[in-house]
Amino acid sequence: MDWLRSYSGEFDSIEELQKIVDKLNVKMNTNICQGTRNVSLPAFHKRKGIPHTSS
Repeated sequence: MDWLRSYSGEFDSIEELQKIVDKLNVKMNTNICQGTRNVSLPAFHKRKGIPHTSS
């Protein structure tokens, strides 16, 4: 949530907030997890049997 605090007051509409949340979502899901040393999203897809597609 510290990432979200850095955006405090930097949006004027729900659409702008959604863009910030979308960027944070990508950032969080593509960072290497300190506990597993893996990237979260591909590991989730593998666990659930979901084919991973690059965006």
